[in-house]
Amino acid sequence: MKKLFTLVLISAAFAVSAQNYEAPKEGVNLVVDNPQVVLEKGSSYDFEILMVRSVRAKRAKFEAPRVVGPKAIEFSVEQSAENSDLYTVSVNTANVEAGKYYYLVAAKGKGIHKAKGLSMSFEVTDGNSVASTN
Repeated sequence: MKKLFTLVLISAAFAVSAQNYEAPKEGVNLVVDNPQVVLEKGSSYDFEILMVRSVRAKRAKFEAPRVVGPKAIEFSVEQSAENSDLYTVSVNTANVEAGKYYYLVAAKGKGIHKAKGLSMSFEVTDGNSVASTN
């Protein structure tokens, strides 16, 4: 009973957070809360990617999102254990020079369904300013 209550609570919390995102007419949209991030050199940052599915793509299979761009910043993507459409991305700027970097976040669909990706920018500062998100 306790597990069922926890599952219902997690589902309700996800439903409340997912209400802000309109489902696409077809395929999947990848969504992040903040596509523009400012970080200090040598710091790390975590953010979440949510796959918002259309009615037709509810059962479609998609690969995990990948971050494509310059090799400067290191990314690792992990799928949430509770929600198969939620991914946590860890960003590491240990060996990165200060500057602005642009990346594409994309997911590949299996079959006829497509995923609409997004672009993100990461500004790495030299460490003289405080890390923040815009």
